[in-house]
Amino acid sequence: MKITKTAQVELTPELLYLRGQFHLWQYRIPYYLCAVPWDFARTRFTLIDELPSSAREEWSLSELFQREIDWKRIQTELVKYLKSETQPQFFNALTIALLPREGDTFGGEYKPQKLPAMDDPNLEPVASVGGVQLQAFKDSGNSAGKLRWDAKTTVAVAVDGQHRLAAIKELGNLADAAKRDVSSVPVLFLVPDPAAGLSLPPQPKGTDPIKATLRRIFIDLNKHAKDIPQAREILLDDQDVHRVCVRRLVADRLTEKEQENRIPLGLVDWMSEDNKIDTGPFVTTVLLLEALAIEVLGKRIAHGEFDDDEEWADGIEQEIEKIQSWLTDKFDPSKKMLDALMAQVRRCFDQQVRLAWTPENLDQLADRFEALWSPHLFRIFSEIQPYRELWDFCRSKGLLKPELVNLYSAREIETGERAKKRAMEIQEEIVRKVPDWSATEDFSKPLDEIEVKYKKGRWPFFVVFQKALFRSYAELRRQYPEFVSDRGGNGPALERFTTLWIKGVNRLLATDLCLQDATFSRPAQAFWKGIGLKPDGKVDYSNAGCERLSKWLSAWIVMGALEDIPTFNELQKADDGLSLILLNLLKKTPVRRGFEDLARSQLPANASQAKIEATAREYLERRYDAFRGMLGQ
Repeated sequence: MKITKTAQVELTPELLYLRGQFHLWQYRIPYYLCAVPWDFARTRFTLIDELPSSAREEWSLSELFQREIDWKRIQTELVKYLKSETQPQFFNALTIALLPREGDTFGGEYKPQKLPAMDDPNLEPVASVGGVQLQAFKDSGNSAGKLRWDAKTTVAVAVDGQHRLAAIKELGNLADAAKRDVSSVPVLFLVPDPAAGLSLPPQPKGTDPIKATLRRIFIDLNKHAKDIPQAREILLDDQDVHRVCVRRLVADRLTEKEQENRIPLGLVDWMSEDNKIDTGPFVTTVLLLEALAIEVLGKRIAHGEFDDDEEWADGIEQEIEKIQSWLTDKFDPSKKMLDALMAQVRRCFDQQVRLAWTPENLDQLADRFEALWSPHLFRIFSEIQPYRELWDFCRSKGLLKPELVNLYSAREIETGERAKKRAMEIQEEIVRKVPDWSATEDFSKPLDEIEVKYKKGRWPFFVVFQKALFRSYAELRRQYPEFVSDRGGNGPALERFTTLWIKGVNRLLATDLCLQDATFSRPAQAFWKGIGLKPDGKVDYSNAGCERLSKWLSAWIVMGALEDIPTFNELQKADDGLSLILLNLLKKTPVRRGFEDLARSQLPANASQAKIEATAREYLERRYDAFRGMLGQ
C-alpha cells in the first residue's frame, strides 16, 4: 500500500494525553484524555454540519445520526451561558473521533503514513494510525504521551458534545484573546482502529467497524446523558430487534436511486420529532415504521428476573419457551440458527441479565425479516394508491434527491438563522449545478401541490389511519388461510393475501370515504364519527380510535372477500369462516363504545343506557349497510 510522503502533511500542534480504556467484556475501547487549548478546539474540531458535502452527499443511515443540531438552543442557551460574565463556565469533556478524511467527508480505512517523530527525547518511537501520531513517554507503559495528526488526511469529528462544540465555535473570538489563551477544553479522543487498541466482537458482514463503533458509542452516550429524539434513536439502536428490522424497510442511504423492497429515505420523515405525515413530501415516518414492526412482530420480548431458587426453574423454562415460539413464528429460522439464538437466550438467563442479542444474532434476524416480511410490507407504500401517487409525484419533481431532502429539512424543519443560511447555501449549490433551477417553481410549488392535491383532508395521511392500516394488515394476515388457499406453500399464499388486502384498501380509498369528512345516508351524516372521529368531528388519535379504524378497515376487507355478504341480522348467526371473522371484528368493545359515545352526544342528557345502546347499534348497522351497498350488495 502506498505510503503518504511527509512533505504532504499538515501536522497539528502536539497535545499531552493520558491513555485509558474500557475493556469489561468483548469490546475494548481505548481513549486519550487531553486538555485542549480553547482556540485549538474552536478551529480544528469539526461538526458534521460543517463538512462541505453535507448538503448533497448521499448519506447512509449509519451517518445520519450526526446530522441534526439544535441551533436555536445553541444561541438561546449555550452561547449566552458562555458570554455571561457573572457565572462560572464549565463543559464536560467532548468526545472527538480522529477519522480518515475522504474528500470533503470521512470514511474508509486509515492509510499508512510515514510521519516525522516529535522533537522530544523522552518519547518512544513514532506509532501512527493513518494520519494520527501517538508517542508514549518512555517507561510510562503507554499510559501517557503526546498525540497530533495530519489535518490533510485526518478529520477530528465530534461524536459527543456537538452542541457544546457548536457553542464554542459560535462564540468565536468574542471572549478576550488572553482569556481564551488560558482556557482549555477537556477532550476524549477516540481512534477507532485495532492499531490503536480497538477490539470488537464479530460484526455482521459488510459492517464498517469504524462507523459501527461510533454509532454504538454515540447512542450509549446520549441514552445515558440526555434523551435524544426517538426517531434518531430508532435509526441508531443496534440492539433492539424491532428497530434493526425497521432499518431494513428503508433505503440504507439518502439517494434518489431506489432500492428493491426499500422505501426511499426522501419519503420517510427521519428528521423531525413530530410523528405527522399530513404535511410535507413524506408517506410515513420512522416512528410509524417502528409501530408497523411491532404490529407484525408482536411486542418486544423481555424476560422477568428470577432468583437462583429452584422453585423458579419452571417459570424460567416457560419464559424461554415463549421466546423460542416467538422466534419460530416470526422469523422461521433454520435449526442451526435457532439453536444459536436460544443459546444466547440461555446465556442471558444464566447470567441474570436482560435479554440481549449479539451483532451476529441481530444481523441474522434482520435478514430473516427482510426475506419474510419486507417484500409484503413494502407493498403497503408502493401499491396503496395515495402513497403510490405521492411517491410518483415526488420522483417526477426530483424531491427524492439528497439536496432537495436537505433543503426541505433546512427550510421546513430546522429553525433559526443557521438553518436559513444552510438553506441558502444548498440553493446556491443546486443553481451552480443546474442554472435554470428555481426554488419557487421546482421546490415550493410542488410542495404546495402535495398539500392541496394529495394530502388535505385525506385519511391515508393521518397518523392514526396509517397505524390502523398496519394493525388491520397484521390482524388479518394472521388469519390468511381463511382468505386464500394454502396450496403451493406459504410464500405464494401470503403474497396472494397481501394482494387481496391491498386491492381491498384501494377499493375503499377510491370512494369518498378516503376523505376525513365523508358523509353517507340521508340526511347526510359524517361516516367516520364514532370510528376515527370523535363526536365533535375531531380526529381521534387515541389507541381506541386506532383500534376502531382498524376493525372497520378489516371489516371492509373481509366483506369484499365474501361472495355473498350477509345482512346485518344474518351476520349475528355466523359461526365459521370469514363471516365469523367479520362478526368478531364488529363485536369488539372499542367499536361498540365509539358509537355509544356518539349516541350520548346526540341524545338528551337523561337518555337511558338502553336507549344509548340501541342508538349505538343503529349507527353500527347503518354503516355496515353502507359498506354492503358500496360493495354492490
